[in-house]
Amino acid sequence: MATADLDTYISAKVASGEFRSEDEFLREAALVYRELEERYRNLRTTIQDRIRQAESGDIAPLDVESIKAEGRRRLAASKATD
Repeated sequence: MATADLDTYISAKVASGEFRSEDEFLREAALVYRELEERYRNLRTTIQDRIRQAESGDIAPLDVESIKAEGRRRLAASKATD
């Protein structure tokens, strides 16, 4: 997105009353960006951990039939409570 497009977008957000000023918008955008960075770091760490576990044999293969059976059990239980 070009700088002019971003300026227009920010101005529209302020004009709509969603934000009181461009500074408020930018602070909020920075907070969201920081949160996304943290989530990304956590996700990368989790993925790397799972890869290491899989490579070392610490994670058992998925038991698809067991997963299906559990899903069916949960579905039947939810229908029974409706």
